[in-house]
Amino acid sequence: MKLKILLLIITIFSASLVLAYPLPLSTQSLETYPEPFLVNGVGNKIALVIGDSAGLDTIAITDIALGLGEEVLSTQRSTIPSVSLSREINDLTNFNAILAGGPCVNKHTADLMNLPYPSCGINSGIVKNTARIEIKKNGNNYALIVAGYDLEDTRRAGLLMKNFRDFSDKFEGKSKVVVTGKSLKLEDIKVE
Repeated sequence: MKLKILLLIITIFSASLVLAYPLPLSTQSLETYPEPFLVNGVGNKIALVIGDSAGLDTIAITDIALGLGEEVLSTQRSTIPSVSLSREINDLTNFNAILAGGPCVNKHTADLMNLPYPSCGINSGIVKNTARIEIKKNGNNYALIVAGYDLEDTRRAGLLMKNFRDFSDKFEGKSKVVVTGKSLKLEDIKVE
């Protein structure tokens, strides 16, 4: 009985350490997603941010939120925040931010990619017919960039993040992946 109580105390203490001390910025990778945005099913200072012009980025961020929502529903501990336009967030470093939309449409994406805003087409650093998903330092927090060459590529990457568990093996040890595909069917999406 004493051993069970001791194990319970250790478990509770360990869980509190995870909440209080997330992984160091240098070790964060996509394989731990949805952490640091959710920790034990609880939202962790999340901001969902799209560019200032609504489009398929809105659908992409909705897909991402639905993927997070499934995780939240499994724990019944938190809610997903509403979506903000990039101009509505003055200091992104206050949040663990999930950004949908490339540097052509989302100022914060451009900033995190060290590009001038707007950077479109070849100037975006994203290859035509691809998208990138990347976790980066964001002050003392993190940012997840889900950005395509165009709106459909961003939509494809958002769909992948909605179904992130189906692709988790592709995220192992990586902070950035490239997404390609010819359609929005999951079986057609490739991750490198």
